[in-house]
Amino acid sequence: MDDEYLIPEPRSSDIGPSRNVAFRRDSSGIQDHGHVIDAPSLSHLVSEMVRRGLIMVPHLQELRVLGFANTEWQSLLASAEMTLCELALQPSAYNLTTIDLQLEMSTRGPNNCLSSLVEVTKRTIKLKVLRIRSGPKALSQYRIPTEYWAPLLKQLGERKPPFKLHTLDLDGLATSKVAPTLDRIVAAHSCSLRRLVLGHTNFHYPNTLYAFFSALAKSDVSYFELSWLFLHHKSLLVASSLSFAQVPDEVLKMGVKDLRSDCDMSNYDWIVIRWDVDRHDAAVVYDNEDGFYGQDWIKRCCQNALTSIECGAIDDS
Repeated sequence: MDDEYLIPEPRSSDIGPSRNVAFRRDSSGIQDHGHVIDAPSLSHLVSEMVRRGLIMVPHLQELRVLGFANTEWQSLLASAEMTLCELALQPSAYNLTTIDLQLEMSTRGPNNCLSSLVEVTKRTIKLKVLRIRSGPKALSQYRIPTEYWAPLLKQLGERKPPFKLHTLDLDGLATSKVAPTLDRIVAAHSCSLRRLVLGHTNFHYPNTLYAFFSALAKSDVSYFELSWLFLHHKSLLVASSLSFAQVPDEVLKMGVKDLRSDCDMSNYDWIVIRWDVDRHDAAVVYDNEDGFYGQDWIKRCCQNALTSIECGAIDDS
């Protein structure tokens, strides 16, 4: 493994008896018993694994730390602050093209997680993929306004950022009153950005959906996914689709008269309109990575979103 270092997901069998913290496993029902874990020691172990990996592979290109934030007990096994501090201290981290982290990064209380990440990424001029996914504690607080993400947003939105991203995937993001808006970030990376994923996002002014979808329409993004977007401190944005089908008069004359019980045969045609609204936890996905829908399909989807904002179907105030 010359160019990739993967920290595996913790399993219950990896955790031996200890003295510190007692936790129950998640409520999936797979194994309903308690665990007693020495969380600080295991957290130090994970950060040491990251440090040793960076030393042993001086030209490391991809770093993924995954599975340490699926549940609360797993999030105790890896400290985001310690892991990111190790990254900032190791020169070999500056060769990374992929940073993929799934760690608990609670936005409440002081910590240096994002500041340490910015110290790393300001020198990773080859960085193409940035995935930061927070844990259950941070996600439960994502609707609370915070400037925790401001350092990273400032870097991503620079006029000349130190790197050009192909993939940006953020979960647990809170936009900022002082840092660049998401539309500026999309514009800053528009020449290279192809995948954009936003989950559990606190989206508020000075960000606006109109500016965001306008920037997205001008980019060459071929995959866009959005879920749990808390809009302007008051509502969740959900996916919906408005469709219509024209039924010609000839079809009615052939005997299909059950479209309406009182259908008037003198009408030239019928238009059946449907407005389907997804569940609040369903993701909005624009996927055209294979080019199946044509070159400008996502641009047209963004234009439809802009039309919805202009006509008031989506409240962007």
